[in-house]
Amino acid sequence: MSNGQGTFSHRRRHQCLPRAALCLALLAALPQVASAFDVDYEVGLGIKRSNNINLSENDPISDTVVTPQVRFEADLDGPRVQLAARGDAQYLRYTSNTFDDELRGTFAGKLNVAVLPDRMDFVFQDYLSRQPVDELAPLTPTNEQQANVFVAGPSVYARFSPTTRGQLDLRYTNSYAEDTQTFNGDRFDVAARLVHELSATRTVSANLEATKAEFDGAGASSDYDAYDGYVGYRMQRRDIEANIELGYSRLDPRNSNFSTSSALVRTTLDWRISPRGLLSTTVRHQLTDATQALITPTLDLDRRSFSDFRYLDVSVRPNPYRERLLRVRYQFTDERLTANLVPYYRRIRYLDGLVEDEDRRGLLLDMEYLLRPRLSLTLVAAREDRDYVEIDRKDEDLGISVGLVNRFTRHWTGRVELQRRERDSTAIGRSYGANAVIVTLSYRR
Repeated sequence: MSNGQGTFSHRRRHQCLPRAALCLALLAALPQVASAFDVDYEVGLGIKRSNNINLSENDPISDTVVTPQVRFEADLDGPRVQLAARGDAQYLRYTSNTFDDELRGTFAGKLNVAVLPDRMDFVFQDYLSRQPVDELAPLTPTNEQQANVFVAGPSVYARFSPTTRGQLDLRYTNSYAEDTQTFNGDRFDVAARLVHELSATRTVSANLEATKAEFDGAGASSDYDAYDGYVGYRMQRRDIEANIELGYSRLDPRNSNFSTSSALVRTTLDWRISPRGLLSTTVRHQLTDATQALITPTLDLDRRSFSDFRYLDVSVRPNPYRERLLRVRYQFTDERLTANLVPYYRRIRYLDGLVEDEDRRGLLLDMEYLLRPRLSLTLVAAREDRDYVEIDRKDEDLGISVGLVNRFTRHWTGRVELQRRERDSTAIGRSYGANAVIVTLSYRR
């Protein structure tokens, strides 16, 4: 049995990368959608020189990494088919053979097909990311794995009046990780919704959801059933958008007599406080798990072209947990400066007492300043403090990246980036500091 599982893992190791590309290629080939299919891509070659590629406290190793890479965004807004997708793929070649060469990538996409217009849609979603195998160890190539969440299912609609409609969602979800086999599993969701339009800009809804989660291995201790009931309110106006969900959740572990219940709070507010400033807040208090966290990450950094900045958001485990999150984002944009400032606090308490609870506090600054019409200065600075409650460990991570971006032509761009990463940990042997220089030449469509 173990040999069979090993073969299965090796066969699937990179299957998620071509799946997304194949779906996009098939869509582009359809005559009825090809004319509306919009794809932007960037192809580049990067060279990175690091003085501590293994992120070691006592035995740092220098190495140079050569990285061919591609990044893309695809959009389709047709009468029957809608698509929004973005992703990247990289091949890493370690010239000193410090680590094995590898192919890795990220992807986030949603495809909606109107099978019966205004009656039934079929939805496909896929989320591929790179996550740590051991969150407590440095994020080196030997401590990374591809994790993927695939979601599919129909949505059925019924119109009860000009302002009231019903909706029934059925979803199948598959979760997969290269190395953390306990994360692999399936879940089935059913949701019934009643939506009423108060006005052209405001709606209220009543929602009931049920989830059955089953992970690989008969009788897995992490299997559970979950039930959510909540009311929703949405408002979308010129200067303000709000989405509020308030309700109650219950989670029943399949192999335990103990149930867990919690208030359910999910709110987002986007307020354009000035023509150049946008203030966004997110508050979450919920029962959730890593599968859902891979779909809705705390920070979204994938839109930075070929960024080497990493954020450890998820422990890839099947175990559900109680999450409290407060995140604020201020975005400023004018003719020369684009800046994002994001402070956040996140509290995670696992329902399984054997998993380390944690508190996270962080601050992210991401900015680009136009020095000349084709020359920009970029800065990414991130600080995060993590407290692991049960094991009395504290990590303080700092990452700073300063770069120059020169757009030689409309298609060709060169980048030079200086990067500093460091960790100060109370755990023996887990602190490190690393400096790197990254040079990239890319072609953008």
